[in-house]
Amino acid sequence: MIKDFHMHSHYSDDGEFTPKQLCAFAKKAGCSEIALTDHNTTKGVKEMIEEGAKCGIKVLPGIEIDCCFEGINFHLLVYQMDYESKHYNEISEFYLKQNQAMAIKQVELLEEHCHIKIDRNDLKDIEKNGVLVPEDIGELLLTKSEFDQCEFLNPYRQGGNRSDNPFLNIYLDFFSQGKPAFVQGEMLQVEDVLRIVKETNGIAVIAHPGQNFKDHDEILLKLLDLGIKGIEVESNYHTCKQTQYYYNVAKERNLLMSSGSDFHGKNKPAIKLGVFGNTIDNFVNNLTE
Repeated sequence: MIKDFHMHSHYSDDGEFTPKQLCAFAKKAGCSEIALTDHNTTKGVKEMIEEGAKCGIKVLPGIEIDCCFEGINFHLLVYQMDYESKHYNEISEFYLKQNQAMAIKQVELLEEHCHIKIDRNDLKDIEKNGVLVPEDIGELLLTKSEFDQCEFLNPYRQGGNRSDNPFLNIYLDFFSQGKPAFVQGEMLQVEDVLRIVKETNGIAVIAHPGQNFKDHDEILLKLLDLGIKGIEVESNYHTCKQTQYYYNVAKERNLLMSSGSDFHGKNKPAIKLGVFGNTIDNFVNNLTE
């Protein structure tokens, strides 16, 4: 049976489906164990656990927290913690304020870089609690007729070389760390998050390290020295070479190894729940073994 320990519900600003829908998808995909890992929030965990019990699927409490370590922003997955702890509510409130503050600045940087102007009324239509999700901005650009002649969008249109996950790829190419519309808000330092993980009896796992630590393996290894318990080895963002590398690192350090699809729905249409891209023969997802 399949274990998928990385997925997002509509409690993530960039997620599409309810926890109930995710459980139905997981059952259809043949999953025996799953985890809800919404961005910086545990709001949907109780709902997911209850629905999983009805479907005969084991649900782990989880969360995906934005962290910073030595200048690199990355995602830390936390599992099996006391998800009702006030600490996770505080994390959620902290990042909501950060994302609200950054929203319009991101748009202004994108407009300046791409020489475009986005109607502010259109932005109001897609904002969520005052937050503008980059993937939603990407969808707006690709569906509004006034941007049909914008050549910079051609790679993301049907048939383009970035059209597999077009909204996600617009985020990666324009809004992620080091890109033209990136805005650096205040980030939680991983040491502070790990103290919360320990206090709430959680298990810390580095999410898709190939996406955030590419060409920075030395920083990843230093991060592992802080007491991280596992690595998300099988991920849709990893090449075969990366998957094998993280497997070897985890095995050498006796770390837990997990698989995660990072399913979101429409914002990542090429990603299917329960499917992990490049995999390793006889790989054991031992997060719950």
